[in-house]
Amino acid sequence: MSDAYASCYAASANYEEAVKKVLEKLISDSLYPVEILTPIAMLEASDWDVHVKEQWGIYAGEMPDQDEFMKRMNDGNVVYGPFGGY
Repeated sequence: MSDAYASCYAASANYEEAVKKVLEKLISDSLYPVEILTPIAMLEASDWDVHVKEQWGIYAGEMPDQDEFMKRMNDGNVVYGPFGGY
């Protein structure tokens, strides 16, 4: 495996702030992104459970539930989606 990708989630006032938060988190976890893929989408935090079921299917159980996601967003944390490698 030479590369990986992941969707990342962060609460912010705008997408620039979200990207900055995510990059800081990735780097603090010793992950050094080569590029940021678009599109960058907005998600209502209250729609998390629906999003996880639709987006991650069989991996939904590995993601935080609605309450945990809300707590993490309110605490200013970044949530990683499942990582894919190639």
